[in-house]
Amino acid sequence: MSNVRLQMNIEATQKTAFFTGIWSALGFSAFDVYERIHPLGTLTHNFMFLTVGALFLFIPVFLFVMGSQYVRFGIQDVMSQEYRSAFKAVAFRGLYWFFGGATGLVAFSVIEGYFAT
Repeated sequence: MSNVRLQMNIEATQKTAFFTGIWSALGFSAFDVYERIHPLGTLTHNFMFLTVGALFLFIPVFLFVMGSQYVRFGIQDVMSQEYRSAFKAVAFRGLYWFFGGATGLVAFSVIEGYFAT
Protein backbone atom coordinates (compact mmCIF):
# COMPACT_ATOMS: atom_id res chain seq x y z
CA MET A 1 0.00 0.00 0.00
CA SER A 2 1.24 3.41 -0.86
CA ASN A 3 1.23 6.26 1.55
CA VAL A 4 -0.94 8.74 -0.34
CA ARG A 5 -2.09 11.81 1.50
CA LEU A 6 -5.07 13.59 0.07
CA GLN A 7 -5.48 17.23 0.85
CA MET A 8 -8.54 19.21 -0.09
CA ASN A 9 -7.89 22.85 -0.82
CA ILE A 10 -10.97 25.02 -0.63
CA GLU A 11 -10.44 28.30 -2.40
CA ALA A 12 -12.86 31.16 -1.93
CA THR A 13 -13.87 32.76 -5.23
CA GLN A 14 -16.56 35.16 -6.37
CA LYS A 15 -18.61 32.24 -7.71
CA THR A 16 -18.44 30.32 -4.42
CA ALA A 17 -19.37 33.49 -2.53
CA PHE A 18 -22.41 34.05 -4.76
CA PHE A 19 -23.66 30.48 -4.32
CA THR A 20 -22.98 30.66 -0.58
CA GLY A 21 -25.30 33.68 -0.45
CA ILE A 22 -28.01 31.68 -2.20
CA TRP A 23 -27.39 28.76 0.19
CA SER A 24 -27.67 31.05 3.23
CA ALA A 25 -30.85 32.75 2.03
CA LEU A 26 -32.59 29.51 1.12
CA GLY A 27 -31.56 27.80 4.36
CA PHE A 28 -32.75 30.58 6.66
CA SER A 29 -35.95 31.07 4.64
CA ALA A 30 -36.75 27.37 4.82
CA PHE A 31 -36.17 27.42 8.58
CA ASP A 32 -38.51 30.40 8.88
CA VAL A 33 -41.26 28.61 6.96
CA TYR A 34 -40.76 25.45 9.02
CA GLU A 35 -41.01 27.43 12.23
CA ARG A 36 -44.22 29.15 11.09
CA ILE A 37 -45.81 25.77 10.39
CA HIS A 38 -44.36 23.99 13.45
CA PRO A 39 -43.90 26.44 16.36
CA LEU A 40 -40.94 25.53 18.54
CA GLY A 41 -40.32 26.07 22.23
CA THR A 42 -37.79 28.67 23.31
CA LEU A 43 -34.95 26.28 24.05
CA THR A 44 -35.58 24.24 20.91
CA HIS A 45 -35.81 27.40 18.80
CA ASN A 46 -32.50 28.69 20.16
CA PHE A 47 -30.76 25.37 19.56
CA MET A 48 -32.18 25.05 16.04
CA PHE A 49 -31.32 28.68 15.22
CA LEU A 50 -27.69 28.14 16.25
CA THR A 51 -27.55 24.91 14.24
CA VAL A 52 -29.06 26.56 11.15
CA GLY A 53 -26.73 29.52 11.64
CA ALA A 54 -23.70 27.25 11.71
CA LEU A 55 -24.80 25.19 8.70
CA PHE A 56 -26.07 28.00 6.51
CA LEU A 57 -24.07 31.05 7.62
CA PHE A 58 -20.95 30.77 9.76
CA ILE A 59 -19.22 27.72 8.28
CA PRO A 60 -20.03 28.45 4.59
CA VAL A 61 -19.06 32.13 4.91
CA PHE A 62 -15.79 31.18 6.58
CA LEU A 63 -14.94 28.60 3.90
CA PHE A 64 -16.33 30.08 0.69
CA VAL A 65 -16.48 33.87 1.22
CA MET A 66 -13.67 34.83 3.59
CA GLY A 67 -11.38 31.98 2.69
CA SER A 68 -9.44 30.10 5.32
CA GLN A 69 -6.16 31.38 3.93
CA TYR A 70 -7.05 34.97 4.94
CA VAL A 71 -7.89 34.34 8.59
CA ARG A 72 -5.50 36.16 10.89
CA PHE A 73 -5.48 36.04 14.66
CA GLY A 74 -2.52 38.10 15.84
CA ILE A 75 -2.23 41.88 15.64
CA GLN A 76 1.05 41.57 13.71
CA ASP A 77 -0.65 39.52 11.00
CA VAL A 78 -3.48 42.02 10.62
CA MET A 79 -1.04 44.90 10.21
CA SER A 80 0.90 43.18 7.42
CA GLN A 81 0.90 44.36 3.80
CA GLU A 82 -0.22 40.90 2.61
CA TYR A 83 -3.39 41.11 4.72
CA ARG A 84 -4.27 44.61 3.50
CA SER A 85 -3.74 43.67 -0.14
CA ALA A 86 -6.01 40.62 0.21
CA PHE A 87 -8.74 42.65 1.94
CA LYS A 88 -10.04 44.07 -1.36
CA ALA A 89 -10.67 40.60 -2.78
CA VAL A 90 -12.43 39.49 0.42
CA ALA A 91 -14.60 42.63 0.38
CA PHE A 92 -15.65 41.97 -3.23
CA ARG A 93 -16.51 38.38 -2.34
CA GLY A 94 -18.63 39.79 0.49
CA LEU A 95 -20.56 41.86 -2.05
CA TYR A 96 -21.06 38.78 -4.20
CA TRP A 97 -22.36 36.98 -1.09
CA PHE A 98 -24.94 39.76 -0.57
CA PHE A 99 -25.99 39.59 -4.24
CA GLY A 100 -26.34 35.81 -3.95
CA GLY A 101 -28.41 36.22 -0.81
CA ALA A 102 -30.70 38.70 -2.53
CA THR A 103 -31.07 36.33 -5.47
CA GLY A 104 -31.90 33.45 -3.13
CA LEU A 105 -34.49 35.53 -1.26
CA VAL A 106 -36.18 36.62 -4.48
CA ALA A 107 -36.26 33.03 -5.76
CA PHE A 108 -37.64 31.76 -2.46
CA SER A 109 -40.29 34.49 -2.37
CA VAL A 110 -41.45 33.61 -5.88
CA ILE A 111 -41.58 29.90 -5.07
CA GLU A 112 -43.34 30.47 -1.75
CA GLY A 113 -45.85 32.82 -3.38
CA TYR A 114 -46.56 30.30 -6.10
CA PHE A 115 -47.29 27.49 -3.65
CA ALA A 116 -49.19 29.72 -1.19
CA THR A 117 -51.99 30.38 -3.67
